[in-house]
Amino acid sequence: KECQLMPATKDYNADQYFSIPRVYAIYSKNGPEENVCREYETKKKPDGTIVTTVSGDKKNRGQQHKTVLTCTNREKTDKPGQFSVECEVPGENGGKKKIQVETSVLATDNKKYVVLQRCSKIGEVIMDDIVVLQTDKKRVEQGVENYFDMKRSKN
Repeated sequence: KECQLMPATKDYNADQYFSIPRVYAIYSKNGPEENVCREYETKKKPDGTIVTTVSGDKKNRGQQHKTVLTCTNREKTDKPGQFSVECEVPGENGGKKKIQVETSVLATDNKKYVVLQRCSKIGEVIMDDIVVLQTDKKRVEQGVENYFDMKRSKN
């Protein structure tokens, strides 16, 4: 099945959003467990390019490996808060492979948290995931709870 991006929140503010220094993935609805605990650091380069470095640990054949992904975010024209993202991931034998991800900022306070929808296609596998990113990895931000409470009450 295809992955449909949901509309981005009206609360999204590009300048504030991209000045959130570092966030941690504390929740992933459908993704593999290594999606949680990843650290995301986003920087806006002088040429306007937005680059996110994602680092985390991954188990491979029982061994713990540190993985680092470098992702370039391009905001979709006429769709603030939605992005086409290209990530370089470590491939076999030290090479790199690129994956395409579409994202939508579903909820944010532009300071401490982001509820992000991620649609990615790797080979024939389509992943539709909701990820919660926060500056505080210990407790859930009230805005995140409010977002999911609102979603539950609509269903």
